[in-house]
Amino acid sequence: RDGDGKAALGPMLREYIISEAMHYLNIPTTRSLAVIKTGEKVIREKELKGAILTRVATSHLRVGTFQYFAYKKDDSNLKTLINFTINKHYPSLKNKENLYLNLIDKLMEKQIDLIVNWMRVGFIHGVMNTDNMLVSGETIDYGPCAFMDEYNPSIYFSSIDKHGRYSYKNQPAIMIWNLSKLAEAFIPLVDKNKEKAVIELSEVLNLAMPTYQEYFYIEMSKKFGLKNVDQKVMNLINNYLKILMDNSVDFVLSFRDLGKLLSDNKKIDDTVFKNVKNFNNWYFEFLNLLSLKKLTKLKVSKTMESYNPCYIPRNHLVEDAIINAVTGDMKKINLITELLKEPFTEKNGYESYTKPSSSDKRYVTYCGT
Repeated sequence: RDGDGKAALGPMLREYIISEAMHYLNIPTTRSLAVIKTGEKVIREKELKGAILTRVATSHLRVGTFQYFAYKKDDSNLKTLINFTINKHYPSLKNKENLYLNLIDKLMEKQIDLIVNWMRVGFIHGVMNTDNMLVSGETIDYGPCAFMDEYNPSIYFSSIDKHGRYSYKNQPAIMIWNLSKLAEAFIPLVDKNKEKAVIELSEVLNLAMPTYQEYFYIEMSKKFGLKNVDQKVMNLINNYLKILMDNSVDFVLSFRDLGKLLSDNKKIDDTVFKNVKNFNNWYFEFLNLLSLKKLTKLKVSKTMESYNPCYIPRNHLVEDAIINAVTGDMKKINLITELLKEPFTEKNGYESYTKPSSSDKRYVTYCGT
């Protein structure tokens, strides 16, 4: 896009906050070692302070790295890159037959695990191209990313995403698209017969969506304090998400309040479920399911409290903290990052940090470089 490749201070501080939040939410992520002011002016819609982010990862190998050598038809360096990847990240694959197919399968599993983790906290990456997908399975490039407030599967925030390609609900499909681009790079190495190689790689990729669905329901069931997934549990999850969507209920707060309802710490009128259509019927079914599985309300409540965060980097709080930090006041950023170190533990006096913005204005995020 004819960009200069330079970064402004605000977006780099934003990556610091959100990558730290992801770390403490137990989601694989790159982290920020340092944000350094350059003293340079960066020209965007207006003049901004320049900065450099020092990003730390187990490696910086991206799907795009493999595409580069495949595009050049440089099979020798492609093999070198794959061997490095296996030695660095997946040494258990070294002695496997069908090495390249096994590697694709492993990378697919890693990506599915990552995207499911994003989905469980309402994280929208915003720019899931192949250059922002690490083969280590860590989240990278916190440019136009954001966390969802009210549950809306179609939500997206990026200023350059005009049609919702990278919306919350599309993240699993984009993951598979990215994996297919990676598989294309592997074609000449899997088999000299191109048609045979495509068939074999397709057989692996065809398992991606069913595996994602399996992982998704396992993770979502944990949010309800449940362990074993069956059709009743999947129906319960689907119905709950539909209620959240139909009533524009806050995604993160809903799970915290549901846990408090179970422990009798709150009444429905004191939760996000007040005046929510069909919730009472759903809640009755939930209690019946817990009884059927011989689970006590208190035990499930405790499990939910330990798995559902009360603190996430709410978009309005992050923006406010950054505005202050750019002028030299780091107090708000330091406070947010301290709260995010214990995202499952509510602290007295910080209730406002658990709530969404009261503004009706649509939140928009921008690329940082």
